[in-house]
Amino acid sequence: MREFYYYYKTKKHNHPRVTICLVVDGQDHSRGVSICSRLDSIDKRKGRSLARGRALKAFYTKQTSLPIDRDEGIAIIDDTPSPVFSYKSEYNDELTPYEKKLASNV
Repeated sequence: MREFYYYYKTKKHNHPRVTICLVVDGQDHSRGVSICSRLDSIDKRKGRSLARGRALKAFYTKQTSLPIDRDEGIAIIDDTPSPVFSYKSEYNDELTPYEKKLASNV
């Protein structure tokens, strides 16, 4: 099992507000998403920990869960040049082009 981390930064201030952990094992994969509120200070370690926990939860339960429904979370995702994720914990969802490149190196 391999883990990959990457970030999406806000368009306006270039702050890393969304952390993604991608877990890949053979043909199975999961994604964990952590969104940093504008009211929180940026802490990459905390973002990675949350994203990893969510990715592992999806991987081991083989379920997608934790819909992103808070207005601020949605606004931050909309303010980043990223695909819009609908869940914080996703199992075998379609990989983004960048994630396909990461996964192909496994």
